[in-house]
Amino acid sequence: MDIATLKDFATQQRAIRLIDTSRDVDDSLIEQILEVGTHAPSGGNRQIYRFIVIRDPEIKRQLAEIYDTLGAQRYGNPESRTTWAQMPVMIAACSIPGSGPPGAATSASRSATAASVMPAVQNMLLAITALGLGSVLTTLWKEEEATINKLLGLPEGAEIHAILPIGWPDRKYGRNHRKPISEVSFRDRWDNAW
Repeated sequence: MDIATLKDFATQQRAIRLIDTSRDVDDSLIEQILEVGTHAPSGGNRQIYRFIVIRDPEIKRQLAEIYDTLGAQRYGNPESRTTWAQMPVMIAACSIPGSGPPGAATSASRSATAASVMPAVQNMLLAITALGLGSVLTTLWKEEEATINKLLGLPEGAEIHAILPIGWPDRKYGRNHRKPISEVSFRDRWDNAW
């Protein structure tokens, strides 16, 4: 793949919050997404990521209740999106217990662990786009992390880094819109414009 093709594809990946709830997502597609996720870079090639594929209606209902409550508290009016209870499938991207670097401080350890999981999340988001599906990276639920960890049966010390609700987009979406690199990039130091 050349850089022009990659750049064109990257502009198609965007947050999709409205899903056609009448269409299911086959497990064969989820397996492709998971496989692409596992080929992401991983610190020390330790491959500390683990993925929980969520299809159970009761689990999705409970997750939706938590997420909707948090959304209402933070934003007031609910955002325009398909509720998690109606999502065909969701993937929780996790790390295994004790996956932080030995002897590191808690915040540094969590950052290093996330740095080994989030590339897998990005790979999965790109795979979702390539398959014609839609998703959005969510973290609002982190405010109720202990409850969600228990609901999903995480062992002590494991952590969820992102939850991806996945389905067929409700319509055709255009390209993503991003600030120009001149607004987000510096040369050598923060105060030196690119």
